[in-house]
Amino acid sequence: MAAATRPLVSVQTLPTMNDMDTDSPTTVPLPDVMRASIRPDVVNFVHSGMSKNSLQPYAVSKKAGHQTSTEGVEKTSTAIKLLKEIEAYADAEKAKDSVGIRPEKGKTRNRRYISSKGPLVVHGTEGAKLVKTFRNIPRVEGANVDRLNLLKLDLGGHLGRFVIWTRSAFEKLNSIYGSFDKAAEKKNGYVLPRAKMANADLARIINSDEVQSVVKTIKKEVKRAPLKKNPPKNLKAMAMQSIGR
Repeated sequence: MAAATRPLVSVQTLPTMNDMDTDSPTTVPLPDVMRASIRPDVVNFVHSGMSKNSLQPYAVSKKAGHQTSTEGVEKTSTAIKLLKEIEAYADAEKAKDSVGIRPEKGKTRNRRYISSKGPLVVHGTEGAKLVKTFRNIPRVEGANVDRLNLLKLDLGGHLGRFVIWTRSAFEKLNSIYGSFDKAAEKKNGYVLPRAKMANADLARIINSDEVQSVVKTIKKEVKRAPLKKNPPKNLKAMAMQSIGR
């Protein structure tokens, strides 16, 4: 009953990917992790710390160079057709054409070219085929829902990357991250944090009529205590003291 009260998300069934087709309903409940509050400053801070401890991967696969060219090959044309059906191929083409020369000194330090990233495909059980299908498309990346990386989700520490979720990955979020009332199954004792405030706009709250009607009015007249002057250092105070005032 709790799942029925949550918003439903439409699932688009694509005939081009047979491993992604299911006979189940076309809507799934929205996971609670999608409704959790996010602080961009915390995301930026954690992203900066993680990016300082990155290691360069040796190759796409651990077996690269030891297998023949026919092993593990999937049709990239199927992935391109899929992106066109969900109207995401334009983002991949835009990222592909965004290669440029770095405008700073990094161009002389083995960081000559820069480019934007394309869509991120988050997969679940169908990961083996999906990764091999999408990895040959420039700027398009894949990620397993069990091993989501902040460096891929928030590029440069900023929120808002275009993410394509498969149904199996989307339905797996509740078991990985839990909900606001139930602990996660795969993270020991982890419960989604609740926001302390329903409305984080402090300026709007302070200036609202409900708050301004009960707070004290601003004191426009400021009463200051007279400054006590030191007679040995102030001639006028010394004269007043000698007179006896």
